[in-house]
Amino acid sequence: MRRFVVVSVLCLVALVLAGCGGGEDDSSEAASSEAGDSQEAMEVEAEEEGEASDGEAGPPPDGEEPGEGPVEAAIVFEERELVSAVGPGRDGPRLGSVTVGVPEGWVEAADFPGLFRPESDSFEAQFSVGGTCGGACVQRTAAEWAEVAEETEFSQFRDEENFEIEIEEDLADGKLLVATNSFGLVLVSVARWIEGRTEYFYCRFATNDSVRYPLAGFEEACRGARIDDLPESSSVSS
Repeated sequence: MRRFVVVSVLCLVALVLAGCGGGEDDSSEAASSEAGDSQEAMEVEAEEEGEASDGEAGPPPDGEEPGEGPVEAAIVFEERELVSAVGPGRDGPRLGSVTVGVPEGWVEAADFPGLFRPESDSFEAQFSVGGTCGGACVQRTAAEWAEVAEETEFSQFRDEENFEIEIEEDLADGKLLVATNSFGLVLVSVARWIEGRTEYFYCRFATNDSVRYPLAGFEEACRGARIDDLPESSSVSS
């Protein structure tokens, strides 16, 4: 198992969490609903923290110098395999077609495979990986996948009143976008695809505390995921 460690340092970029397309992929629709509810809860928490910070800062804890804070533990990523949930009449199940780094010890949502949080009831951060058709599950060219991903993953961030795009980068097989929303929630969204496949790989991270959960490791995990094939309706194995 390959592991890589990310030291908690301040990160000035934001990473993208977007809802995946509907269509024939019912599991992706359910995951999108869960992710949307989680993002709303995170936004409320971020707004409340912002209101609380409007007052004067209190004195530092005993024994702590001004400007100093607790040192957060490093986040360790462990590689996990995506597992196919291929439907009747299709080849499968296909194991190990996608391998992606996931934070060690994070809890996977019981009803939404591929959605991870530091704790089951935490809304400070969440990391979501998997595959989706982005609509109809049909074979598409790379150019067609780029259009689908723009609609399903990235178009919401074009709303300048509610989002500020920090980074937008074309990858060899997809796109990465980092944004901050109007509540201060930082988001990362990565879509990657294979020519001729019927699904694309999505990788999303969101947090209202990018100091405790620095973005660099999640970006590296999304970029570095090994995609040999992408079976429909993927989830992460335990």
